[in-house]
Amino acid sequence: MVKGTIKSFWTKTLIYILGVSLVLTFVPVSNTEAQAVRAPSMIAKSHYQLGNQYLRAGLSSKALVEFRKAANSDADYFQAQVQTARLYLKLKKYKEAASYYQRAAKIESNRPDLHMILGDLYTKLGKTPEANTHYSTSLSIDPNQPRAVVALAKFALKNKNYRETLELLQSHDSLRADEDAVAMRAFAAHQLGELELATELYHQAIKLNPSDGELSLNLGILEASRGNQVEALDAFERAALRVKDRARA
Repeated sequence: MVKGTIKSFWTKTLIYILGVSLVLTFVPVSNTEAQAVRAPSMIAKSHYQLGNQYLRAGLSSKALVEFRKAANSDADYFQAQVQTARLYLKLKKYKEAASYYQRAAKIESNRPDLHMILGDLYTKLGKTPEANTHYSTSLSIDPNQPRAVVALAKFALKNKNYRETLELLQSHDSLRADEDAVAMRAFAAHQLGELELATELYHQAIKLNPSDGELSLNLGILEASRGNQVEALDAFERAALRVKDRARA
């Protein structure tokens, strides 16, 4: 159940970072930000403009070369850093993408979207401390980010920090009906021995995702441990049906 939940979460995450990265370049800056950021050098700007022409023509590999030249010739050129990172991301070159998004985040450090993407990229690269730092930074800038909460809870669950997992997921009202978040809360409560809460959450998770047989299996194990044999048998039967349905699919 937990592995399936985590896999589902990171599939959604990859779709998210690809989507957000497409918009990043076109987010307008405020007048204050515009005054604080100096104009890019002429060389960098010419490479960037050529990159945009290649991109409009569908020549993304040539566009990447030009955006990279623009980004490398002017370390403060925000749009060039982001466009370079975005094209590396589309190529699934996560290390290179993270490098240029990191440069962009140094230029505009108060952007929660940049830190979210960096968290996702460092997760892909297996760099958990760096990922956690960026998710936490993103949340500190904008607390209204359930995805960051789920990401941090996922790491806590993986490290068997069940109390932290539960507290993180309970802190955000919008996650109370999220199937992944509810499933993780159920498992964390189960591991903490909070069986009444775990039972309630397993039932809620099954209602949200009735095709997940592992949820019913875990509920059956929990009910059996409490001596509720009728409820345990019912849950095990439902889990077995889900396995059969999956085998036929």
